[in-house]
Amino acid sequence: MSSKILVVDDEPEAREVIGTYLRQAGFAALFAGDGATALTIARTELPALIVLDVMLPQMDGFEVCRVLRREATTATIPMEFKLLETLIRDAGRVYRREELLRQVWHHETGSTSRTVDTHMRRLREKLGPAARHLETVRGIGYRFSQVFAAAKT
Repeated sequence: MSSKILVVDDEPEAREVIGTYLRQAGFAALFAGDGATALTIARTELPALIVLDVMLPQMDGFEVCRVLRREATTATIPMEFKLLETLIRDAGRVYRREELLRQVWHHETGSTSRTVDTHMRRLREKLGPAARHLETVRGIGYRFSQVFAAAKT
């Protein structure tokens, strides 16, 4: 399996922060600031995972995802949108399930927190050995490993 992760975000600061934590976790971080560049890099580098922002100039993240899913060489690349980005941006911070429901999926109270558990399980499966950096804080929620939060300061 490739250890490359493609980070697609039109905000340079977001790309840099996410890239820093991915490199510290042992991944080779690749970057794209728009959909067209993301398609080119995904096709040539075949990353293990794509962290994809939805709001991109010219071609949004959903369209990038649709195009890559139609192509045989890129159809099986896992793509994550907001969940991984949210956890990495504030590494070390514990997010309650309800917070993640609001921030990632824009759900109001009343939604089931098991949705978050299911998505975390799937994300861990996609990350393989790097899933150890996604920590469950029993009875509270989730965080991206504290090891990386110390490097942030």
